[in-house]
Amino acid sequence: MYNEFATVYDSLVFDIPYAIYAKRIREKVEQYQGSLDSILDFGVGTGNLTKELIDYSKRYTGIDLSEEMLSIAEQKIQDPRLELYSCDIREYMDQKPFSLCVSTLDSTNYILDENVLIEIMEKIHELLDTEGLYFFDINSEYKLKEILGNRSYIYEKEDIFYTWDNYYDPDENKVDFILDFFVEEQGLYRRFTEYQTERIYSVPEISSYLKNTGFKILEIIDFDTGDVPTGETQRILFIAKKDNIPLI
Repeated sequence: MYNEFATVYDSLVFDIPYAIYAKRIREKVEQYQGSLDSILDFGVGTGNLTKELIDYSKRYTGIDLSEEMLSIAEQKIQDPRLELYSCDIREYMDQKPFSLCVSTLDSTNYILDENVLIEIMEKIHELLDTEGLYFFDINSEYKLKEILGNRSYIYEKEDIFYTWDNYYDPDENKVDFILDFFVEEQGLYRRFTEYQTERIYSVPEISSYLKNTGFKILEIIDFDTGDVPTGETQRILFIAKKDNIPLI
């Protein structure tokens, strides 16, 4: 996943309000902690949120499975405070704890196995300092079932045309995405297909995982509005703090 897709990713997320998301994160950090020394960005991608947050800390570490995504992030953000690693976060080691871990743009939904998600939460708990914060979002049940669901979309933007077909599987509680891209290059079109899957997680499920891995939930909000989530909220932000010794 995210090999050829990395080359077109930034052209597709033009409508994502990264500056607003970063501002909301900064405001909540100030509310619950005050200042930051270091940030761990899990699922950093091409660094769009990084650009908005890096000036907020002395040390910024980004982790992603896609080397192609990280290569773009490295070209985009040439800053000595930034370190990028392509690895499974469960295998990442660092001698210095982090003040904040962020994981945005539904990175959590791409973790299809709940046991793996629990292991990742345990690892993040380990990497945070004593009262470290953990901010992450999910695509809501409403968005994945009702907005995306079994629907198809067609997009055309400058030199990129693509179709997006979705398949909701209620038995597996997931949505499969098939994206067919046609990218214009010197008068010709290069075609490639991207296959992705997101798991549907409920707020009670995520809340349970957090509590069982040693986190205290400070707040759950609609990431787009900053308000309490409603039945039509599409992106839900969890704000948690390192608390107890993990229970599992």
